[in-house]
Amino acid sequence: MNALDGDAYDELADVLDDLESSAIDVLLVTGAGNRAFAAGADLDEFLAATDPAEVEAIAERAHAVYDRIEAFDVPVVSAVNGAALGGGNELQMATHYTVIDSTATVGQPEINLKIIPGYGGTQRLPRLATDANGEDGFRQAVYALANGRDLTPEEAVDLGIADEIASDRTCLSRAFEVARDYLEGDDETLANAHAERERRRARWQDPAAYPNLDDDPEFDRISRQSEHADRTPVLAALREAVETGFEEGVEAGKAIERELFSELVTDPDAGEEGIQAFKDGESAPLPLKPHDPPVRADEETKAELIERGKVHPRGGAFYPGATPVPEYQLAWALTGDPETGEPDHGEPAADGAEREAVIPVEEPEPDEALLYMLTSEVNFNDVWAITGTPVSTYETHDRDWHVTGSGGLGLVVELGEALKNEGRIGEGDLVNVYAGKFDALSPRAGRDPMYANFRIQGYETPDGSHQQFLVAQGTQLFDPPENLDLAAAGSYVLTMGTIYRALFTALDVEAGTELFVEGASTGTGRDAVVMASARGLNVTGMVSTEERARRAREAGAAHTVDRTAEGVADAMEKVPNDPDEWADWVEAGEPLLEQYRENTGGHLADYAISHAGQAAFSRTYQLLAEGGRLAFYGASTGHELAFIGKGGSRSPGEMIDRTQFRPGQSIMVWYGTPEGVDGRRDEVGEAAIGAALDRQARVAVVTATDDQADYVSEEFDVEGTVSLETLEAENDRFEWVPAMPALPWPDDPDALAAAVDDYMDKMFKPVGIAVGDVLETPNNPRGNPHVIFERAGQNTLGTSTMICYPYQGEVVYAEAMAGSRYSFYAPQVWMRQRRIYMPTTEIFGTHMKNTYEVLSMNEDIERGIYDVPRTHVTPWADAPSAHQDMWENTHEDGSYVINHALPESGLESKAELFDAWQSDE
Repeated sequence: MNALDGDAYDELADVLDDLESSAIDVLLVTGAGNRAFAAGADLDEFLAATDPAEVEAIAERAHAVYDRIEAFDVPVVSAVNGAALGGGNELQMATHYTVIDSTATVGQPEINLKIIPGYGGTQRLPRLATDANGEDGFRQAVYALANGRDLTPEEAVDLGIADEIASDRTCLSRAFEVARDYLEGDDETLANAHAERERRRARWQDPAAYPNLDDDPEFDRISRQSEHADRTPVLAALREAVETGFEEGVEAGKAIERELFSELVTDPDAGEEGIQAFKDGESAPLPLKPHDPPVRADEETKAELIERGKVHPRGGAFYPGATPVPEYQLAWALTGDPETGEPDHGEPAADGAEREAVIPVEEPEPDEALLYMLTSEVNFNDVWAITGTPVSTYETHDRDWHVTGSGGLGLVVELGEALKNEGRIGEGDLVNVYAGKFDALSPRAGRDPMYANFRIQGYETPDGSHQQFLVAQGTQLFDPPENLDLAAAGSYVLTMGTIYRALFTALDVEAGTELFVEGASTGTGRDAVVMASARGLNVTGMVSTEERARRAREAGAAHTVDRTAEGVADAMEKVPNDPDEWADWVEAGEPLLEQYRENTGGHLADYAISHAGQAAFSRTYQLLAEGGRLAFYGASTGHELAFIGKGGSRSPGEMIDRTQFRPGQSIMVWYGTPEGVDGRRDEVGEAAIGAALDRQARVAVVTATDDQADYVSEEFDVEGTVSLETLEAENDRFEWVPAMPALPWPDDPDALAAAVDDYMDKMFKPVGIAVGDVLETPNNPRGNPHVIFERAGQNTLGTSTMICYPYQGEVVYAEAMAGSRYSFYAPQVWMRQRRIYMPTTEIFGTHMKNTYEVLSMNEDIERGIYDVPRTHVTPWADAPSAHQDMWENTHEDGSYVINHALPESGLESKAELFDAWQSDE
């Protein structure tokens, strides 16, 4: 990411020395790779500094380099090919002409670290913006410095700190073109830019007028937010630096900037605290950006926008190609509090957390389409995003709103160039929308699109389908089954697709076998019964009432078990943490197993679908037969899942062979850590290392002691060892945690996040980073092991399932596991689809579905192999109420959709939709 530390500025100074003595006519500056122009300063260098003079010395070197670039006697062009933040943005602003990629970002995020820009940002940014846009430019520049938010390429050009966007090529290619035109005398752009910067440098030395910020309502709002975030002294320093540069000239401004910057970096209550919080992902929220119209517009403003054609009427007819696309739109969203910057998490309707927001209509990229949404799916992802349970996804992006909604039905309004050329989808087509986005250009997409930076739209991304106009990737769009009406056609893809993948990819079920399904009468449990029984499985469903048992049988279940039955109800609890209670817990589950066997001729489950949370998971695993496989997703009641292991053992080589391991991949072996291992030798650990090396693995070994690490290094040709003894001595954060802690309930997301973070800080991060240093490769820069050889008799499964490779990572056991408790953090297994192989059973995480699975599922539905759930259509205005019902678990059985623009029920085609719209008009 091209961090700019003190050494980097010394090297840049040497480069400038060479260039100044060379016969060059234009200088181009760009970033290495394709991720960043320059991401900014080296934060570790700041944390290591204790004296402001140390930091000021670095700042002086940076200023000297940037001043030399700005004063260079030939035009200097920056080609901003990615993030240009902090020091990177300051470098870019020192050049004379900037070409920026359409996907790049620039900005001064220092306030997020409780410091101010220190390399000229408080001087060049407001001066450039004022020269470009006068008083308004000055104010916008101060807002940008004070809110610390990234600027888009369009915002950077409008502000005056970038000159043009390379929209149809790379910024470097366009920068070379500008340079060639200048050298050939065909264009004076660079000559004019160079001359203009010379004039500005001279002018900036003198005092200049600037607007009074005391009566500025936007700056006043930012000030109040800064007080909430404990950044008031930082904002005061920022303002002092900016105003000094205008009152006394830019050189005086640079001097005070360096002084204030250095003091803040080394202040324990400012930079030290803020930088560490940033590195830990615990920074206070940033102020919202100014928006016009406001995101939280009142009803009068929204009505005016509709009247002026700036927003399309709620539920209005829209004819692609004929109806104009508006500038803004309405959406159901979680928004940030303008006063605090905090996301307004809470219950959707009861707390008013879900709001009808006004947001821009986006333009599609080449591989995307713009859709006019007719309906959008309602699901638990919406509720989790709105309530912030178990974590706030709002904080993973830079928008001031988070639109929920995963999937639905829409009309294609516009097509990006690549999607249009493909010819699969046309303007005006009716499409159902799959909720997953991924990087189709990633090499890993060939293995499975879900491995290629997969994200759930509307949950892991802020651009969900509960908005009038949705930008979707071409891979998200499918022809809806012709046997469904329009309401049903946009109701089922997320939920049924999740089950399709769980059954036919993760479990890879076989007809004629026994399947157990938790919560078999409603939701995804009901979908599992329908789809599995249609494929010839003998399904037994867990239910809680006779009415639910009837529904499960109607869906196709051959049998049901009653979780409320005598002897079963009291047993429905998670495996306790206390070892003295484990044997009693196992015995308490026998009535459930007996009830199951009575229905299946004495057999236990070959396969199981788990989704109901802690207690159900523990008992469902207990129901597995020898050779059984369990797939789970979305553990909605508690995220620590636990089970009591089963008997049987296999050789380490046999267990590795059951995985997807390929020669050349990496394996991590736990060595010497289980109870009973003493001294240098660990026979099972040695066998695992030998088996891994025989299979041409790159092996990292985690040992309990330094002596064991020395022995392994002497005896085996491994990549390296990690000694827990050394780790404890050298890493203040490391602490051996013998098992996942009992996590707080998800309805207290802050406490849950804190408990998970504490476990990760003590175990996962220290061990994972150390192992990653051993196993990292260019294709695996974090060094995640593809396979981890775990040990019976210890409960480090939580750490192992976090460390192993996302989407492809597998954990194996070879020793008998009976009688011991094992636990893990559920999202790391289900959302990252990791797999756990044990001698006689398997647990596979499963999540959503890939694009091919959606296509196959739609074909099955169209052929009538199985039906979709009953569809409940919710009026647009009642979206928060629908989400509230889901939060309270009072919603009816079936799928819910929000009605955006269907004028009546029962419509079965686009032609009928257009006729109904015309009738209404």
